[in-house]
Amino acid sequence: NVDWGQDLIRLHEYLERERIDVVNLAYFGRVNPNVYGIRFLPLERDSHGIAVISASFLMGRPYLGWKDGRMRWVPSRTYEWLRGYKPVARVGSMFVFDLP
Repeated sequence: NVDWGQDLIRLHEYLERERIDVVNLAYFGRVNPNVYGIRFLPLERDSHGIAVISASFLMGRPYLGWKDGRMRWVPSRTYEWLRGYKPVARVGSMFVFDLP
């Protein structure tokens, strides 16, 4: 259990370096990513483009996630569908995907 959103600073640096303005995000932590300058949309099954997900969510763990400006419960295996894609990068404990 190493994934509690501690890599948001690294993610911010990665997004700046790659010139990504907005990202689809599902991260396993309580701090709002906006605090670190990360503009994001909640990662959904119909998301397109760059998506970033914490390892714990990718492996199917349930927890709270950010949606509509507040934390909401994310049931187990919510992001299981994402395992069918290959990550294009890794930022600490987060995986980056480029969704069609």
